[in-house]
Amino acid sequence: SFACLCSRGYEGEICEVDIDECATGPCQNGGECSTDGLVDAFVCSCAAGFNGFVCQNDINECASNPCAQASDCAHGVDSYECTCATGFTGENCQTQIDECATLTPCENSGACVDFIAAYRCSCVAGFEGDNCAIETDECAGRPCLNGGDCVDGVNSFTCQCHPGWHGALCTEVVPTRRGRSEEHTSE
Repeated sequence: SFACLCSRGYEGEICEVDIDECATGPCQNGGECSTDGLVDAFVCSCAAGFNGFVCQNDINECASNPCAQASDCAHGVDSYECTCATGFTGENCQTQIDECATLTPCENSGACVDFIAAYRCSCVAGFEGDNCAIETDECAGRPCLNGGDCVDGVNSFTCQCHPGWHGALCTEVVPTRRGRSEEHTSE
């Protein structure tokens, strides 16, 4: 009787069986095991998103900071997803949103200036407000004097003077036919 002392990777009465190192399923996370051309060894071909000798490591796709502008990165299996900071868009949050182009917020020929997650309208004369939607009331400061009524226009006003007064702001006395002003008549 005899007994064979088998080399590593073989078994059987006369060491005729090549041990299948993949039989125990050593590769993790969907990795494929192969012993082709190997004795007492195996190689794992890892599924996308994993690495390591037995595919034990989940690759963190967020480790390379793919999301721009300090946006949040959510790690997945062989993937990541960016949650963009306010004012940015795109797969990696690489594009600043131009609120002037997407919203066209400025009215009445106001010029829009884009900022990150904001805009500002530069209004033409005669308009005001965040979006230049409010016509400026030039009569608000009561420019017409001596009881004159102010009529508001766009970037203008006119005064309707009471009897005895005239001029752009109702500041001039209307002369009487006798050469004296009505203001000084005491009849």
